[in-house]
Amino acid sequence: MMTNITYRSNAGSTARRLLETSALTLVFSAGLLAAGMGAARADSIDNGYGSSHPINIIYPQMGEGRSAGISGNGKVVVGQIVTNDLAAPHAFTWGINDEWTFLDGLPIVSFVSTVSYTTALAVNYDGSVIVGTSSEGGGRQHAVRWTNGTPEELTGVTDAVNTVATGLSRTGSVIVGYSEFDSSPSTSQGIRWEGTDMRTLAGLNGSEMSKAFGVSGDGSVIVGEAQDGNNPGNRYAVRWTDQGTEVHDLGSLLSGNGVWSTASAVSSNGSVIVGSFGQDSGTTHVRWTAQGTADIDNRGSEAYSVANAVSGDGSVIVGQLRQGAADRAFRWANGQMQTVEDWLEDNGVELGGSDFTTTATGVSEDGKVIVGDAENGHMFIARAITSGDTDTPGTTSGIIDVQQYNTTLVAKPSAQVGLGYANTVLQGAHGEPMRDLLGLGQRSVAFTSDIGYDDSRVSNGGVGIGDVTFGYGLAEGVTARFAGGGLYTKQDIETGGDFHQAAFYMSPEATIALGSSNVYATIGGYYSTGRMNIHRGYMNGAAMDFSHGETDVDTYGAKIRFDWLNAATIAGTKLTPYASLTYAHSHMDGYTEEGGSFPSAFDSVNDHSTVARIGVDFIHDVTDTVRLTARAEADYRFEKTTAGTSGQIVGLSAFEFDGEDVKQLWLRGAIGTEFDVAGGTASLGINVTTEGDDPNVWLRSGWNVKF
Repeated sequence: MMTNITYRSNAGSTARRLLETSALTLVFSAGLLAAGMGAARADSIDNGYGSSHPINIIYPQMGEGRSAGISGNGKVVVGQIVTNDLAAPHAFTWGINDEWTFLDGLPIVSFVSTVSYTTALAVNYDGSVIVGTSSEGGGRQHAVRWTNGTPEELTGVTDAVNTVATGLSRTGSVIVGYSEFDSSPSTSQGIRWEGTDMRTLAGLNGSEMSKAFGVSGDGSVIVGEAQDGNNPGNRYAVRWTDQGTEVHDLGSLLSGNGVWSTASAVSSNGSVIVGSFGQDSGTTHVRWTAQGTADIDNRGSEAYSVANAVSGDGSVIVGQLRQGAADRAFRWANGQMQTVEDWLEDNGVELGGSDFTTTATGVSEDGKVIVGDAENGHMFIARAITSGDTDTPGTTSGIIDVQQYNTTLVAKPSAQVGLGYANTVLQGAHGEPMRDLLGLGQRSVAFTSDIGYDDSRVSNGGVGIGDVTFGYGLAEGVTARFAGGGLYTKQDIETGGDFHQAAFYMSPEATIALGSSNVYATIGGYYSTGRMNIHRGYMNGAAMDFSHGETDVDTYGAKIRFDWLNAATIAGTKLTPYASLTYAHSHMDGYTEEGGSFPSAFDSVNDHSTVARIGVDFIHDVTDTVRLTARAEADYRFEKTTAGTSGQIVGLSAFEFDGEDVKQLWLRGAIGTEFDVAGGTASLGINVTTEGDDPNVWLRSGWNVKF
């Protein structure tokens, strides 16, 4: 899907600022308490790379993943991922023209298994074509081409037990791979596909055994390995030209029995080929060929080093090297090989001396973006922004754990925040219509505030709500009210960072007596508009980094409620049962973050909630002027999930995640007192809820005078 990204300027209109100022002024004291309750919980974040966090957001996209490569434009990552939500390992794509998506396997045609295993191995320049394999129950492999997510089988050599597609050209029109046969020792034959044409690739000196691993951008040069017909025990790195009809031995730095070599990747124009060579002793080295052969491993790797990918012009090579007892991702450029960690630190990234990569599997065409695998089983994306680089303005160098970074995208606040406060106003500050019934021509003024603490699955902090309500008795049994007020919240985001929101709201309602049965119906509305300021935290190497964004949030809602006033009296306590239905809709504008190494642009989002409530209000007269109040309520939200999150990491991949599961059923209780004073009625009560749309605990206070 194509994302719709809107940039929101930090400078608001004068009217908007006045609106926010009014809201803040109205709830100044509530805001102070909310800010205090929202103090950062420093112990909730472990600043180690790949750290875990106290929240538990489970998405299929956040399992153990292995990267296989990155598109030439640096915006689409492909590979394989394993999660508890999937019956089998699945190929995935994550990129600019696609959401984070699992790639379907081929239709299952046997009764061996009903489970499809898929693996993505390579992607073309813009991410529109991906190649890899699909198998039934982990058995026989079939070569697959996915075009815009749709799988198509690439037919291999007759009698082959496995066929694998390993590489493709810039446009995706030329694909290479190999078929394997059931023999001992195992045999294989390289393949070139173009359109409906399938062509096998010959080995050296009359041999038919070969494997193809990569192809140049224009499809003219294919690289891989082939058996030598004059020395069947050895395999050598080769390149094929002239549409795969000509095979050329790339040579080796070693000689003698047991020597082997393989070519794994080739530059866009076919002039630079990379791979590895070695002997049966197990010592291997990276090889770079460009009109000759050279060992580019200048670090003296103790066991081996393997080149996996090369940039478009051949100037940057990435892969895996052995450093001490551990494997590390490497980057080679300008005759110098260094670990990805060293490369990042040279570009100003603070890693705290920690090493965490294991291999680099892909590099963008310009050599600036590298993907690979980390020690914790997750994927990483690393990039270095040099001075004068204009491709990704507003970003700096860094490295992210893809799964951990994705968690921060999901955990940042969304339109769901507006829904919660709409319900708190409609059923909190304005949730006791029976306490403000007016006769014909009678008037009232009420001042109400809700100050509380909200601890959701993804954030925690304080909230303050305050308003002024004017009431008027339109007729006997008909009371109209109009409230205007503001709200303020400041909360910590569990994955790092915080957000605060200031908003103004209006809430009109009318209560109507239904005949003479003491049953009343209340119809109300709600509209809120405000500004949200978000600091999203994420791990950049071993340090916490932050990106900042601002956006508008608009919310409207409506409620209908029925109260049976004083339906029963038990031991002097009057019971008023009630039922209500509340609907709220919230819209958050899209915005682009600033600052940090990996800012993101978020699409606008709409969310809604429909909540049914049933409960009983209790009131007990202590004296003529003092009364005790209580409430017991059960609430049910009809929606099962929140709205999803989508957008794009600036300069990198797009993302789209499904909404989070919500708590559909929760309970609410309240206890308080009201007393007559200064010609009016003052009230004070504490509300508590289990997990749901309402804050965990809040204090409601008010003063109402009738005249």
